[in-house]
Amino acid sequence: MSESIQLPAESVEQAATSVISSAKSSLAMMFWMDGLFVIAAIAILTRDAREFGTMLAGLGFWAVVLGLVTRRPWKRVQTARAALLAVKTGRTLTWLLSDRLIVAVNERGIPQTELSFKIASGTRQLLLAVPTARVVER
Repeated sequence: MSESIQLPAESVEQAATSVISSAKSSLAMMFWMDGLFVIAAIAILTRDAREFGTMLAGLGFWAVVLGLVTRRPWKRVQTARAALLAVKTGRTLTWLLSDRLIVAVNERGIPQTELSFKIASGTRQLLLAVPTARVVER
């Protein structure tokens, strides 16, 4: 495990927005696939009634698999939104970056798991990059 680096709230806001954006793309694709599955399931069930029980069991299995796969990006969006709301409302939290995980810690030092979320390695690099220097003339 790597060391934890404290992050300013603005950086957490940027990271949460990035996570929400990428997870929404995944969710859109998954909902599209789920919709196609429902259409195919209806077509299959109405076409052949001889093996109804077997088909229903198979469709149920794939419905559960697609539901579980869809749940992951949904959970990521919900957690990142909660963290973004916490930043925007000004809750007194310390934000730590540990590897690819942003962890919210309250004033007593207790991690707030409902506000902690994973980020992409590219977002991590952006958060740790040295800001660009600006020339200021006086």
